[in-house]
Amino acid sequence: ATGAGGLSEVSITNPTAMAVYRTWIPGGEERVAVTDVFVQSSRAYLADSLYGIRVLDVSDVPNQIAGLATEGTAMRITQSMPSTAPNNAFVSDGGGGLLMLNVFNPQPSLIRSIQTGDAFVDAAFRGNTLFAAGRQSGLWILNRQAATLTDIPVLVHVDTLEYCQGVAVRDTLLLVSNGPHGVKVMSVRNPQSPRVLANILVTDE
Repeated sequence: ATGAGGLSEVSITNPTAMAVYRTWIPGGEERVAVTDVFVQSSRAYLADSLYGIRVLDVSDVPNQIAGLATEGTAMRITQSMPSTAPNNAFVSDGGGGLLMLNVFNPQPSLIRSIQTGDAFVDAAFRGNTLFAAGRQSGLWILNRQAATLTDIPVLVHVDTLEYCQGVAVRDTLLLVSNGPHGVKVMSVRNPQSPRVLANILVTDE
């Protein structure tokens, strides 16, 4: 994902000499701002903050085969856990909310949207638990119900984590990018009761 440069495919055969071997940008005068991408089989799903979601066929020379315009500014696209719902993806659509998509077919379709008082800018999965960064509205922890897979109630809303810009989860630890307050390291062993373990301040030095 290269912003106004669209999408670049990079060869990592030699990690010390990586090289771009294919790129994609739309034709004509159309502008893009590609902020994120995930690949499933021969399709690449791009988050484009100026448009929404673009779907490319990358089996050969990349070309767009589908798209879904969104109301907000698509910042991240996160595939659901393959073991639980491989055909779903979530889009952090800024002021447009958190969007749940069906990506089984080349043309993605909206299943549901979740709104907050501010903007969703990032998301990460652990099993059926979704951790979402809501910027000024803080951290949101949601859980997809196994019975329907489309019902995603909010477990916890941590509104004290203002400037929540990004999230990453591994095992029982959650890292939260907390703007000027640094990075919070949290225990999410029990997602309904997250605990701050440490705060890492990031300086300009």
